[in-house]
Amino acid sequence: MTTISQSKNTSGTFTLRTPQQAAIFVNELVGQFSDGHWENLRGDHWQVWCHADVTVGEKVGRTFPASKDNWNVAAKELLEAVGERMKGYARIAMVLGLEASVKYGDLLSWDTGKIKRPTHAGEYYDSKRALFDELNAVPGTVDAINNAVYEEKHLRADLREIKKAMKTRV
Repeated sequence: MTTISQSKNTSGTFTLRTPQQAAIFVNELVGQFSDGHWENLRGDHWQVWCHADVTVGEKVGRTFPASKDNWNVAAKELLEAVGERMKGYARIAMVLGLEASVKYGDLLSWDTGKIKRPTHAGEYYDSKRALFDELNAVPGTVDAINNAVYEEKHLRADLREIKKAMKTRV
């Protein structure tokens, strides 16, 4: 079982059913809670989610109290903005697991949700190209990720489960 610790000062554990769900939550949703889609909501209700250890298991839900647990993670505006990227994180997790989705997620095209080799100049992109080359060193890996079947219907189903898990206290 893989656990992603998002903070040294953990708020508790949040368990999701699949690596795809955990990848979407860790790589996209926590950022949207803190400084993305919901950044203008008052209060610090986002912090417990951003400090939770995220794991995959059968007993889904959270071990910590949360003052807000009714996030509309399938909001139309959110999916229009980052839906392809969420699908990309899920594809990486399907093929290589949750940890790989964190490691290689920056290689995703925001427009297509597919992994591609960066072409821009500069040190930042040099490090991204090295990361791509590391991933691409195993023949067929990039194609396996980009061709993994994870469509809109899969994303919406996973987001429904994530939303339900956020409301579940274990």
